[in-house]
Amino acid sequence: MDMNRARFVTALKPGRTDNNYRSASRNSLFRLETLEPRILLSADPLLGGTLQDLLLKNLQDTSAQDLHPAIQEMLQDNSTYWQKDNSITAKTVASPASPAIDVSNILSLDPLNPVCTVAGDTAGAAVGIIASNLQVTPGSGSSGESLTLTPTDLNGAIVIGSDVNQTGRSGGVLYVSNSDIANIQDGVSQVVIGEINGSYSVQIGAADAVAAPVTFSDNLVINAPSFGGEVYIYDTLQTTGDSSLTIHGSGHTTHIVNSAVISASFITLDDSVIVEGTASITASGYIQIGASADHSLNGDGNSLNKDKLTLNAINSNISVLGRVGNADPLEGLYIVGDLGIDGLLGTSDDVAGAVNVAFNSEVAVDGNLIINATNVTFDNTVAVSGDFIVKATGVVTFKKAVNLSGGGNLKISGATQIIFEDSVTVAGGRDIFLEGNEVDFKTGTTSVNGTGKLTIRPADKAVNIEIADPAVPTNCLNLTLLEVQSIADTFAGGVTIGWQDATTLHTTAGTAGTVRIGAATGDLGTPTFWNKTAIFGSSITVKDYVVSTNTLMSYNDLRLDAIGDIAIENQILLWNGTIYHDLTLYSASGTISQVNSGVDTSEPIYAKNLTATASTGIALGWVDVNTVDVQKPSAAIYS
Repeated sequence: MDMNRARFVTALKPGRTDNNYRSASRNSLFRLETLEPRILLSADPLLGGTLQDLLLKNLQDTSAQDLHPAIQEMLQDNSTYWQKDNSITAKTVASPASPAIDVSNILSLDPLNPVCTVAGDTAGAAVGIIASNLQVTPGSGSSGESLTLTPTDLNGAIVIGSDVNQTGRSGGVLYVSNSDIANIQDGVSQVVIGEINGSYSVQIGAADAVAAPVTFSDNLVINAPSFGGEVYIYDTLQTTGDSSLTIHGSGHTTHIVNSAVISASFITLDDSVIVEGTASITASGYIQIGASADHSLNGDGNSLNKDKLTLNAINSNISVLGRVGNADPLEGLYIVGDLGIDGLLGTSDDVAGAVNVAFNSEVAVDGNLIINATNVTFDNTVAVSGDFIVKATGVVTFKKAVNLSGGGNLKISGATQIIFEDSVTVAGGRDIFLEGNEVDFKTGTTSVNGTGKLTIRPADKAVNIEIADPAVPTNCLNLTLLEVQSIADTFAGGVTIGWQDATTLHTTAGTAGTVRIGAATGDLGTPTFWNKTAIFGSSITVKDYVVSTNTLMSYNDLRLDAIGDIAIENQILLWNGTIYHDLTLYSASGTISQVNSGVDTSEPIYAKNLTATASTGIALGWVDVNTVDVQKPSAAIYS
């Protein structure tokens, strides 16, 4: 058959005229249509369904034969296209690229529910089947070509992996059983279920019982893109081998109901997604949820249900293009692979669930948001009512505001860089923990807000820390003066910079990065530090400035803790304009000293109480304090 010229041919009686196939008449019972490289077998829903009744029971009834010219034609034909064994067979069309399609066992007398059987290898041609009931025999399809299955009604239902229609739609139901799926030849380029203009209700599995996984060994495409289209996934839906999964929905909506979606390749959900209960999406390739900001990812709107979703792209990327939580935020959203030895979610031994994670629209989660990946990017606002935990080995970027308002902590660890292009706020007395070899805050305003504790430290203990512009920094965690001053003065738990051991409360053993501290002008209203501040490093230097008035000024207590030496070159003033505050200096194995840098000399320390602890000596010649407490550290601290 010339696939470029032929439009359609009669499937049941290909009468020949000059060796050309006669075009099917308008009243043909069945017809084969070429769809570019595919062939479509379609049946008249009335005539195809009533054919058995008319031919088997009324062979001698001329009035029945007169009902339709095509029936007379069939009865008069002695060819094998009308079989006496109660079957009707469309033989192979005389072309190497044409499929052998067996349309047999038309058992139902219901004209809208004939049974269509696809049998055997289709000889290198793509096949499209429009039917109500479907039976697929082993090895059906054609290697490298597509197999398309669609119901007769564009507004009908498609039931996959179940024999019970729970869609609520009664007309034009296409059933595709698990045995049908298993009989499709492995190696078909793709199995397409539904037309690109369909508004079907697609049911996968059963709503009221746990059934076997619905498993395809070929690439799977499910179409329900027109208005009213919807997809319900009740049982595990998976593609094996190297096969992908794509769902083209209407935007309202793909429902994942206490089930898992798994692909050995990529997963694309071109639709809004609603999670009901506990669900997961796992792919060996990438995962894409939504196609634009018009799509969304939400819970089911039932406050009695805790809707939680786990995403795992293993060694690839995850993109969420739609809005997250704009209608009913999930109670948990997790991007993680294996949970590690402890089996706990959100701990340090979790395995990454993706390489790159990107959220293109706003994100709201009414619970915990936990992500383990290489790079993580949020293009819009983030609102979380539980814990927000990110474990990354690359760059974590927030392009809009981050807000934790429901009593959760913000923890980012392991990153090479953390970027806040807008504000970050953690309410309820909870903590902010930022671990990155570089941390960038929005400046020019108070952009870092909280009432708990703020911790900032490099991911690598060998990385140096530069605070408040001591000099032009290189290869370091650089907290500029403007960034330090963007931290609100509301952190009751104080601000900690550097690695502090949770047991000894001193600098963590093995810390190799040095710390240098600059200063602001020393004027009231522009201190270097607003909050109680503790700084940890292998060694600490308070740098002097060419401008003699620049002073390291804090409105609250200040603590400097080092493994080695602490050198103070600049003036220190712990005063908020009303009261003085305490200064604590600790050197585990070095000295504490005031040093004339050559710019200014004899610059004093102004504080309420001074506590100095050093292993090899203390030299503080210019101090103005109420009390001085000089100690020697315990030898057991770094033993």
